[in-house]
Amino acid sequence: MSKIKVEDIARVIVHWSESELINDRLGCDDNSDIEKELSVVDLEILIDDAANAINSGYDKTSMTIIMKSGLVWANQSKFHLTKNDNLYSLLNKGQ
Repeated sequence: MSKIKVEDIARVIVHWSESELINDRLGCDDNSDIEKELSVVDLEILIDDAANAINSGYDKTSMTIIMKSGLVWANQSKFHLTKNDNLYSLLNKGQ
């Protein structure tokens, strides 16, 4: 399977997260539900900051990724965010 390229992403929706930093920045309800669309640039910054805030282990977040081609690459999929991840490494884990 080929790796996903960040520049091919059209839209991103963050559904929920276990990251306190992501929840604080995007706002969430009592169940950590967010349901917000972000630009790719804003998501890159958010992922960088959230990954750098991790001391050990990982945080999970659920996102839908829609490509410029219209393909829904991930639909409410869980991603495991670890220390020093960036958007590219997060999306291509296990590829």
